[in-house]
Amino acid sequence: MDNKVYDGKVELQYNGEIITFIGRVADASSPTSYRYESSCRLTHPGSELDFQYTGTLINNPDISSWSMETKYLFNPERMYRTSSLKVEYDKTRKEAILEVCGYG
Repeated sequence: MDNKVYDGKVELQYNGEIITFIGRVADASSPTSYRYESSCRLTHPGSELDFQYTGTLINNPDISSWSMETKYLFNPERMYRTSSLKVEYDKTRKEAILEVCGYG
């Protein structure tokens, strides 16, 4: 299987400030399962902004699943906050599972 990966980076500079955006989208599928992955990151050191995202989509004969996680730094305490979400459907059991987490 010919899996594709797309990566990119954009830097914006203005008045001595730099904002950076990095992104990635990948097809990590196999002959028996579809799997797509994505991630991005946005940083701006001047405002102490750092935002990160990862996501995955999976579909195979047994399970359909979607998950995402975010991690961000945008507060005076300089602490990272993290949240995640996962939705999964078990096709064999005909059961749905939802997980939501947030901490930081």
